[in-house]
Amino acid sequence: MSDTFEWIHFPEGQARFSGIRRGWDEQGRHTFSIKLDGNEYFGEIKRLFSADDDKYGIVIDAFGYELGETVGMPGLAARRTFTTGEAAATEALVIKLVQAGSRLIDPPSIFLPKDIADFTGEIQFKQGWILVGIDIAGDR
Repeated sequence: MSDTFEWIHFPEGQARFSGIRRGWDEQGRHTFSIKLDGNEYFGEIKRLFSADDDKYGIVIDAFGYELGETVGMPGLAARRTFTTGEAAATEALVIKLVQAGSRLIDPPSIFLPKDIADFTGEIQFKQGWILVGIDIAGDR
């Protein structure tokens, strides 16, 4: 049995790679998920190749989808808005998940075999990858 898609427990919470999912537009997307307050939220993860295509980093494209099948759906209403604390915890979880995933014996397919390209360890977050709001109480 492989640990590739199992929940990984970190001090900040739980995270896992959730495989390639066919999104709302029928395109396959590499996904991950995070548990926050007992709820699972999905995000999209992509590769970012160097100019010579022999190295790549990881880009977190979007996060906050309540269903894996809605990953990639455009529009702000498709994703949940998080507090600044939840956003910081999620970012920390994503970084730890990617680092752990790159070391798995059977890593998810977002990580290419070393004879194709090397993972640099770089993790970027696209602007707007997570929606953060402010509520009246100042907590959001």
